Amino acid sequence: FLIMENRVADAQIPGVRDQFFVNVPDQEHEGYLLPYLYVVLEEGYTIDGIRSDILNALEPHMHPVEIRQVPRRPYWQFKTNRLGLMRQILAEKNA
Repeated sequence: FLIMENRVADAQIPGVRDQFFVNVPDQEHEGYLLPYLYVVLEEGYTIDGIRSDILNALEPHMHPVEIRQVPRRPYWQFKTNRLGLMRQILAEKNA
């Protein structure tokens, strides 16, 4: 997933201040992961406004399941809190 993050970062998409992927276990296919993209957007930008640029920066098999906006990158012990976000997504799916 680092390659996917690098491709989006290298595209320097206007309005995207920060972005990172969270890998979520695929509940239908054991052993597989689903990519969710989190973005921090500059004021005035929306996910709908940047979606096509993000998808164009990635190969079709790299497209995220969903693009989610957050106000800032969440940290836990000086690292991006990917585990917490993954658990949140799984809880939403199981609700």
